[in-house]
Amino acid sequence: MKLIDIIFWFLVLWLCINLYLLIKVKRLRNLYMAFFTQESSKALRCKKEIIDIFKIAGLKSSEIGFAQPVGYNMIESGNAKVWSNMFVNDKRIVRAVLDDFEEANGIFASRLRNTLNPFYWLLRIILLPKYIITYLGIKTDTFITKLVQLIYWVWVVFYAIYNSQVNAFIQSLISKVFN
Repeated sequence: MKLIDIIFWFLVLWLCINLYLLIKVKRLRNLYMAFFTQESSKALRCKKEIIDIFKIAGLKSSEIGFAQPVGYNMIESGNAKVWSNMFVNDKRIVRAVLDDFEEANGIFASRLRNTLNPFYWLLRIILLPKYIITYLGIKTDTFITKLVQLIYWVWVVFYAIYNSQVNAFIQSLISKVFN
């Protein structure tokens, strides 16, 4: 398989995955809304699926503060995790979950558009070490990260200019190591 075929099928797969996730977010949002408007319990079965799709979008559950009287002049206060309580009929929690649906919808729509955007992929290639370091969970604003990025850029320019010599050197090195 040629490199261009691999790239093409990667882009088709990325496009299909994000289209699927975008459709799934819209379907789950409709089920969630039906829970409150039509009193349909189908959404309750999809709670884990809803949380999983929020996590795939890179969202984190927020907390809503509450204070309520419990009697004898006492007030209970605390924070309620939004995703754990998404089916509680509280306007603030429902609004927060709907906001998460909108944000996930926007994230997957953006990823879908970026799949076909050549400038997005060019930027990914130019900043490849930064994206890898971010994926590994390392801070990207450190000196070491910037040094790795700089070394990558120098290597790419060096390889672009001297690619035949670099390839010959690597092949001779491999043949010496394995022979």
